[in-house]
Order: sequence, then structure tokens, then C-alpha cells
Amino acid sequence: MIKKKIVNIASLFLNSIFGKGFVLIVNILMARYTTTDLYGRFVLIRSAINVAENSFSTTVNSVVMTEAAIEKENHKYNVIPFLISGVIGVLVAIGIIVFLHLNSLINITSSNLSAVFIIPFFVISCFFNNALLSINTGKEVFPPILKSSTISFLITTLIIFFNKNNLNIYTALLFLGIYHCLELCFKLYFNRNLLQPFYSRSNLYIDTLDLLKKSKPLIISGFFNAIVFFIIRYLLSLTDDGYKKLAIFDIYFQAFVILMIIIINLVNLSSTALIKKEIKELSYFCFYKRMSFYILPTTITFSAVIYLLSGYFVNFVNPLLYLKELEFYIPIMAFVFSLSLIQTRSMIVFGFQKTLPKSVFISSLITVFYAYVFVEQPQDLSLSYIIFYISSIILNTIFISFTGGNLGYVVPKNSNN
Repeated sequence: MIKKKIVNIASLFLNSIFGKGFVLIVNILMARYTTTDLYGRFVLIRSAINVAENSFSTTVNSVVMTEAAIEKENHKYNVIPFLISGVIGVLVAIGIIVFLHLNSLINITSSNLSAVFIIPFFVISCFFNNALLSINTGKEVFPPILKSSTISFLITTLIIFFNKNNLNIYTALLFLGIYHCLELCFKLYFNRNLLQPFYSRSNLYIDTLDLLKKSKPLIISGFFNAIVFFIIRYLLSLTDDGYKKLAIFDIYFQAFVILMIIIINLVNLSSTALIKKEIKELSYFCFYKRMSFYILPTTITFSAVIYLLSGYFVNFVNPLLYLKELEFYIPIMAFVFSLSLIQTRSMIVFGFQKTLPKSVFISSLITVFYAYVFVEQPQDLSLSYIIFYISSIILNTIFISFTGGNLGYVVPKNSNN
């Protein structure tokens, strides 16, 4: 049993390392082989695309993973309703293209239509790929995850290294899309016995609406979450040498992304185990406390490692992007992010996700106001992230206390309601 858990944890962790690792490789090559101004533009465009990815992929996946874990006796899972909802992600991607074009971040002409196709391709392949990852995690079917990510990582890494001298914004996004598309195809093949692709029309329509209804609060909160991080980056880009400052912040932000990989995997595995074994015996507060006990010590340990190594990493990538002050903020960002993610996952499990849009919306207003008034340097951008996560935690706690009374004695609610 212990050996199986270790294998499962290693499979999920390595999958994230390969996935985010390839994104890290793309960012390193962009920072190393292009100008700081071009890399800063790439960072801002990637942040805009995250509005679609985080709104309709990361958020809805939490519902899918929870349902897959609860329905453990059903070995198959119907993925079609979730995939249909991914069409919304493409529509958002089209809106992003229009916004980027109007703000001169991309140039769409009759001779340059690559962005029109690359951005939707990237968003939809990422969306569908993450859907299958959530199903695998909920069902604790981990071998297909590791096989798919390993093969995809090897292929796309070879491709991008042979083309590193031809990198630009569009080719970088194309390579990211190719990675997700390859991983999606391999997952579909390796999961062919897990997925149940056929449904009657009536059930398909009802189940799709049901999934969107359950995910609505998460989609709204995910949208605010992503849009506020885009806005504060956009505000920094408007300052003197804004794209260079954005490039400096983002290369340090890659260290934060590595910590996010570890934290998200720990949260996914811990919450899945608690859902399957002890959910009926736990209150919201006890669930949150146990998740924190599993996750926070690891977060602190890896944060300390990142703090010690981030300076060496940035100097290796591009010495022009080194800024010592940012080394201090990354571990703090990781710690408050872990607290926020644990709280959000606990709220989803206990049916409190309807309060998320309110707290995220207010936190977004607070963060944008701070960024508009104070953000002038990369370290100010880090403080904006910290302010957002802390205010979200405080507001969520307040709203839950109004909903359920004493947090220590909240009766678990049906998350379907």
C-alpha cells in the first residue's frame, strides 16, 4: 500500500515536472536567446492567455477530479460534457486575440495570421489535456499520466532545442501548444479503457449543463483570479522600461511556478485521499487542518531551497535579469499561495464554492488598486500577488463563518448543491 502511494505521488509529480518543466525551458530560452523587451511582451501575452486557461481549465478541473474521486466504484468516466464546455475556452481565446491586437501586443495582418490559429490551438489543447489529468487523478489511475508526459516532453524538448535560435512569441506559443496536443493524444490512447465517450443526446445536454452549473462559481472566481494578475502585469508594462521589468519579475516567477507544482500535487493527492476515506467524519475546519498538516512543512522546506538557489538560476539564464530583492518575495508568495489553495480545495469539497466569486472579486479590487497606486518595480508586483492571496484567505474565512457558523462544527454539505 505504501509502495503504491509512493509510485502514485512520483507519477503525478513527474508529470507536473515535465509539463511545467517544458514551460520553464521555453521561458529560459526566450530569456536567453531573445531581447528582454521581446521576452517581456511574451510574458504579458502568456498572462492574457492564462485568463482563458485558468477560468475554464484549472477551475473546472477541481469539480471533475472531486466527482471522479467520489464515484470510485464507477471505473469509467464520461469526458464528453467536459470537453464540450471547452468550446468556451476557444471563444475566450478569440477575445484575447482581439484584445492583444488592439493593444499592439500582436500584429495580425493578411501575411501574419499565425496568432489567430496558434492561441486557440494552445488554449484548447491545454484545456482538454488538463481534463484527462483531473480524471486520472480522481480515479487514481497514474501510469497513463507519466507515460504521456514523458514521451511528449522528450519529443517537444528535442524540437525546441533544434529551433532555439528562431524563437519568437508565436513559435514559443506554438511549441507549448504542440506539447499539450501530444500529451492529450497519448493520454487518449493510454486511457482508452477508462473513458466512456458515448452518451445519449439528452444525457449529454443535461450533464454538460450540470457540470457548468457546478463549476460556475469556480469559473467566475478563476476568471477574476487570472484577470487581476494580467492587469497588474499590464500596469507594470506601462511604466518606464516596463517590459524589461516584467521580464525580470517573470524569470523569478518561474521559481514560484516550480513551488506551485509541488503544492498543487500535494493538495490534489491529500484531498483525494481524505475525500475517499474520511470526508463523512470531518468538519470543514478539520479537513483544512489536516490538509495544512500534510502540505505546509513541505512548502516551507522547498521554499527555503528556492530562496537559496533562485539567484544562481537567474544569473545562469541571463545576468541582466538579476534582482536580489525578488529572492525574498518568492518563498512568501509560495506560502500564502499554499494556504489559499488548501482553503479553496476545502471549500469545494464542503460545498462552499458559491462564496468564492465574492471574495475573489473584492480581493481583485484591492490588488488592482494597490498595483495602480504603488507598482513601479518588479518587487512591487510580487507584493501584489501576496496581497491578493492574503485578502482572499481572510474574505473566504469571513464569508464561510457567515454561512456555516462555527467553522469547527460545520456539517459537510453536498457539493452538488
